Amino acid sequence: MSAVARAHGLTPAQIFRWRQSGAVAKPAPTPALSFSPVIVDEKTPPAGDVIEIELKGAKLRIPGRTRPATIVALLKALRSAR
Repeated sequence: MSAVARAHGLTPAQIFRWRQSGAVAKPAPTPALSFSPVIVDEKTPPAGDVIEIELKGAKLRIPGRTRPATIVALLKALRSAR
């Protein structure tokens, strides 16, 4: 660090204080989670053991016994494909 400081006409203490003061960019905060609205269509009779998800114009019909990890993988694939 001393060599870098000298190359720029500074002392190592100046660089240290600059870093400690928060002048170094901090990582951006993680964006908050957001949820999509859920619409329950009461006109349609219950589909039994099926979950229907409509996302970005695509409709997924997933059997109710599908593992949650599989559903998450499907949603991630759909989100990245569009």
